[in-house]
Amino acid sequence: NGLTAPRTTAQRAVMTGALERAGIEPGQIDFVEAHGTGTALGDPVEWEALAGVYGRGRPADAPCPVGSVKTGIGHLEAAAGIAGLIKTVLVVRHREVPPLLHLRTPNRHLDWTGSGLTVPTTRRALPAGGTLRAGVSSFGFGGTNAHVIVESAPESPAPADAPEAPDGAVHALSLSAHTETALTTLAGLYRTHLAAHPDVPLAALCRSANTGRSALPHRAVLTAGTRDELDAALDALIRREPAVDVARGGPAPGGAPTVAFLFGGQGTQYPGMGRDLYDAHPVFARTLRRADAVLRDLGETPLLDLLFDPEHAEDLARTRYCQPALVALEVALADLWESCGVRPAAVLGHSVGALAAACVAGVLSLEDALTLAVVRGRAMDEQPGEGAMIACVGDPDTVRDIAAGHEGVALAAVNGPRHLVLSGAADRIAALRTDLERKGVTVRPLVVSHAFHSPLMAGAAEPLLRAARAVEFHAPRIPWISDATGEPVERVDAEYWVRHLLGTVRFAEGFARLRDRAAEGGPFCDAFVEIGPHPTLLNLGRSAVADAPAGEGRPTLWLPSL
Repeated sequence: NGLTAPRTTAQRAVMTGALERAGIEPGQIDFVEAHGTGTALGDPVEWEALAGVYGRGRPADAPCPVGSVKTGIGHLEAAAGIAGLIKTVLVVRHREVPPLLHLRTPNRHLDWTGSGLTVPTTRRALPAGGTLRAGVSSFGFGGTNAHVIVESAPESPAPADAPEAPDGAVHALSLSAHTETALTTLAGLYRTHLAAHPDVPLAALCRSANTGRSALPHRAVLTAGTRDELDAALDALIRREPAVDVARGGPAPGGAPTVAFLFGGQGTQYPGMGRDLYDAHPVFARTLRRADAVLRDLGETPLLDLLFDPEHAEDLARTRYCQPALVALEVALADLWESCGVRPAAVLGHSVGALAAACVAGVLSLEDALTLAVVRGRAMDEQPGEGAMIACVGDPDTVRDIAAGHEGVALAAVNGPRHLVLSGAADRIAALRTDLERKGVTVRPLVVSHAFHSPLMAGAAEPLLRAARAVEFHAPRIPWISDATGEPVERVDAEYWVRHLLGTVRFAEGFARLRDRAAEGGPFCDAFVEIGPHPTLLNLGRSAVADAPAGEGRPTLWLPSL
């Protein structure tokens, strides 16, 4: 049997063999999905083979229905068989045979009356009760024959009734279409479906729409906690009326934005962060569970306890525990965004967030990133706790000049053109604060346990160096902007992480690099996603864009994760 010389006997043999393996008789088959070559030679041969197996002995008033999905979607070549199988599963599931499309003139070379077969030209219902069975044929280009028997599965028990929006959960429904008119029409179809299927949970409806449909140019996202709220949102979309729970968008001028992921550092964490995402999104939950297993293997407090158990709320405030928790949460958030089709063109971290950024960039495995976060957090936690940190907003030269007069004070971070963080011994920071405020600099003490990014962290360097020398580093698969240098990282070694621990966080320089159209080797980004529990870095980025010289502030998209 082959493309140019199909054989009835070979096709009969494979169908008969499939029936024997399934342990059923041909008369028990309720539908057959034919290969359907659509050729003058192939169709009569296949029809004869089907009639010899499935048509024989059928009552004249109950012929076996035969169809082929190729009349609707064409020949998918190597995927033709799986397309036929998918269609047949749906036929059995819905107990209905769709009509064969585009059949106008029956092939006169086929025996239509005595074959025991029929080709439905209208929808045909299959028996409502009992087990349904169907056969699926597919023939390969080189002569391979395949035939599969499909049987209906027993109905799953109905799930127990549950509240539509447990604990006030809100669902998001994403819709898209090729045109605004088509988008409005689609909203109407969903509204009709919602009314006709009152038992379908909102979560299931939204999940199917959000993950199972193509993302077309004209889009809308609707949020709702109940069916009535979703119906009202759909109605507003159909009427094109403004509504707080409906967001619409079309093709972006100049193409899709270029996205950068920004990974936050300590101080952004809070108990319960990510709980709703953990309950609702398998991708997010899977990464957190994987991280939980890694931390358990390292002898640490289980991650899920740190994040979600109220008894561990105070632990999450300690640098020892919050560093691995933040890295795990941020990698999980990045995985979730990427699973939704939002992929970064570049990544930039802030302090410990750089470990998560390096992981997402492919420089570190999740296991190695968490190992370094554990060692880093533990070693920093063991350092003297008499340090302090202050955030300063003002003229940067003034801040630097005044700080230079106070021995032992380090420039911990440059977060923006006018946003600096200073770190050092508590008594020296207190004296420095007085001098800064006298010069009109706005000063805000930070709630921290230690003087991070200062010489007071020197004792943590050796444990971190030993741990970093034991892990494997890879070249970045996407541009990773260093918050230690403000430049793209081409290679990294163990010593880098010590310099990163003790040196200044140069977030402002890294962010400016992402906004530099003239920079070589890196993208210009006009969309920023905060990968962290609080949009701290987005606020810094907004300030940097607002402070840019005239003509440099560009339209930018800012997206928090939580």
